[in-house]
Amino acid sequence: MQAQINVFLKLEWLNGQKPSFLSARQLLEWMDTLPSGLKWQVMQLEVDGYNTEKKIELIYQDGLEVVESLFGNPIFAQNMSFDPLHVWRNTEREYGEWFTVDEATRIQDTLPEGATIIPIITASDKMPVMKHTGNLEMHPLFLTIANIDSDIHMKATAHPGVARLWHRCMDIVMERLKCVANVGEFMMDAFSDVQFCFTPLVAWTADLPEQQLIAAVARNASPITLATLEQFGDPTCQPPHTKQYTLDRIHQISRTGGGRDPWKVDSFQKVAKANQLLGVQLLFFRNWQHSDPARFLVPKVLHSLHKFFWDHVLKWCKEVVGIDKLNTRYKVHHKRISFRHFASGISRATQMTGHEYRDIQRTIVPMIAGAAPAVMVQPIHALMDFFYLAQRHVHTESSIRDMEASLAEFHSTKNGILDTGAHAGKEDFNIPKLELMLSFMDAIRRNGRLIQYSADVSECLLITHCKMPFTRTNRQSDFTEQIVHLLDHEERIHLFNIYLLLCEHNEPLVNATKDEENLLSLADPTSSWISCVAPGEQRHFNSPRSI
Repeated sequence: MQAQINVFLKLEWLNGQKPSFLSARQLLEWMDTLPSGLKWQVMQLEVDGYNTEKKIELIYQDGLEVVESLFGNPIFAQNMSFDPLHVWRNTEREYGEWFTVDEATRIQDTLPEGATIIPIITASDKMPVMKHTGNLEMHPLFLTIANIDSDIHMKATAHPGVARLWHRCMDIVMERLKCVANVGEFMMDAFSDVQFCFTPLVAWTADLPEQQLIAAVARNASPITLATLEQFGDPTCQPPHTKQYTLDRIHQISRTGGGRDPWKVDSFQKVAKANQLLGVQLLFFRNWQHSDPARFLVPKVLHSLHKFFWDHVLKWCKEVVGIDKLNTRYKVHHKRISFRHFASGISRATQMTGHEYRDIQRTIVPMIAGAAPAVMVQPIHALMDFFYLAQRHVHTESSIRDMEASLAEFHSTKNGILDTGAHAGKEDFNIPKLELMLSFMDAIRRNGRLIQYSADVSECLLITHCKMPFTRTNRQSDFTEQIVHLLDHEERIHLFNIYLLLCEHNEPLVNATKDEENLLSLADPTSSWISCVAPGEQRHFNSPRSI
């Protein structure tokens, strides 16, 4: 990148109108003098019993500082909620944003009079930064708050030593947030009003392996309920795997007769594994008020539904109907605007994403009808109804009951799939993601609509904040520091652009956003805000990051 800038500066047509900087190095030095956003911090970590070839570094921004920045950002002023509320349509209760659910009311009732909830929503995932680059991985954590409308913030196998390291990192990043959740702190909101705030962790978006790491449970155990492998195919939901239950089991392992020292990783982990635990003795959420993995781990539609469909349901259909026949049916299917047409069939399709999974799901029932036995079509039909209902933007008790009925119908008729031999000769449905579906209904009542916790946002952020910046590094062992430096530069430029626009148009920073017939764009609140304070400049301004 610097070499390209230097080549550009040497072009002849720049003679007579050269910029004020003479080289890429000077430009970067000037960028470093711009006001920065939140401060990045670095901490070196060691975990007893877990040796690494090089020192482990945690690079992070303080969780409380991130929350204060979001909560006090005037760009979100007209798109924020502060109080729990119940929404009714005729006689039915509606569940949408987090503040419309019972959990919001329950937490609010426990706080001092006049206090404000700042519900914490996080997402995390482990990922290789690029193919064919050896063992280079990142494990990013993203954070937002439920006060911001979901339409806005949506627009973006563990070794015991690794598990302990991860929980310790979360302890460090979230330390001040946990303190505020317990005792509260005064913060300035987007309207420049001071509020007494509490910060419970209410939602965490992650795939199944990540959820098991967060809840510190073994691979053959559910992170949300007490179900184990043999119960994953049951039609009834097991009791919740609460924080207190996990803490009691850890205490029992380490304190009762013949107890194991939790600091001796190997011996403690063996006993913990027998109790369906990972062997982490200090869970990061242990002292976080109103925060329980049985409550804050929300279903991830992309992995719990769409990936389940691709990994299991579609394979069942291919097994019974036949790949060639199913391909032929999709080839001759008429084209539709905004839907992918599988001209080569679905078995040869490349670059399959959640969008393609959804497009196949929409038509899978009529595609197998007539080619598969009715005993096979009925459970697939019921499961597709459940998938469709789970993605509603607003839920009522009636829609939740419909979800329960569809899932119950699948379980009562699923033996038809076994009878046709579609399930690759297996005699059970002990599939972890199938067990998680039993928790969807309670999750909606507790956390609101599931689509607001869509993985689309975190998947996009993984690309814009990890994979793309990685391509601009030297791809050596210190690539994480280089990525942070690039993100810091982008943040400085972003803040400076906003500052210049405000200065040029003589607009105040506080309460600048207008509220005119809900004309704010749902895709980019920054652009909407710019359109209000400086309409002529909107086409020249781009935000560097999603929310």
